[in-house]
Amino acid sequence: MITAASHAGTAPSLIDTLLGYWWVFFLFGGAALEWLGETFGCGLGALRRRSKLKHKRRLELKRLELRIAAAKAGVLARAQPKPGPCVHRNVRPVVADDEVVGWLCACDAQLPADWAVREEDL
Repeated sequence: MITAASHAGTAPSLIDTLLGYWWVFFLFGGAALEWLGETFGCGLGALRRRSKLKHKRRLELKRLELRIAAAKAGVLARAQPKPGPCVHRNVRPVVADDEVVGWLCACDAQLPADWAVREEDL
C-alpha cells in the first residue's frame, strides 16, 4: 500500500517534468520563436522605414535651405547698385564724316555717341 509519506518522496522534480514533456516544447517552442521573430521583425522594419523617412525629410529640408540661400544670393546680387555710366578707361572715339558716332574701349566695348567722356580719361 502506498501512503502519502512514501508518495511524497517519489514526486517528480521540475527538471524531470520538463524532460518528460520535451516534445511539447519542441512542437510549441518553434511556433513561439517564429511569433517572436515576426513580431520583432515587424517592429524593426517599422523603425528602419521611419529612419529612412526621417533621412528623406532632412534631405528635402537641406535642399529647400539651399534654394532659399541661392535665391537670397541672387536677390542680393541684383540689388547691388550698378556701376556708373562706364568703368572703361581706354576709350577711342569712332569718327565718321568728322562726327563722333560712338566710342570704342580697349576691351571692345562699344559705347553710344552721347556717352560722356571725362577729359582726364582721354
